[in-house]
Amino acid sequence: MLKYELLLFAVIFISLLGGCCMSPADKKATCYNQQKIESGLSFEKRKIVLHNLNDTGVVNAVFSFQNRTDDTLFIDTVRVSCGCMGTNYPYVALPPKYKGVITIRIDMSLVGTSFAKSAVVYLHNRQPSVLRIIGRKRNRVNTAQL
Repeated sequence: MLKYELLLFAVIFISLLGGCCMSPADKKATCYNQQKIESGLSFEKRKIVLHNLNDTGVVNAVFSFQNRTDDTLFIDTVRVSCGCMGTNYPYVALPPKYKGVITIRIDMSLVGTSFAKSAVVYLHNRQPSVLRIIGRKRNRVNTAQL
């Protein structure tokens, strides 16, 4: 009888500790998976394709979004893939059902004829969202061959 009481006590004790038998790597992975849940931002488009762009100037790609959660979200940062790009995004709390835009600026003098760029939206304790911009400059006529 004493064996069963000790066994029951051990099982209860271990369950209260919350998985003391987990390796540190397993604990870290479990904590990471619990902290990072889906983004919660719903974008109208995650990819914008631009055609017939000028060789110079700045082009804006505007991504509209809505907070589809019941939680207030915060954009920590928006990271771009290239130094030719800049961002503008809301630096405020995004309450439930909030609608807003993230603008990505591209300096056309710093990109080639065809390009593919990306920006990653990092939210506090949420999975990041990847936005893509694909573009092509206008076809130039080579006057030296005419």
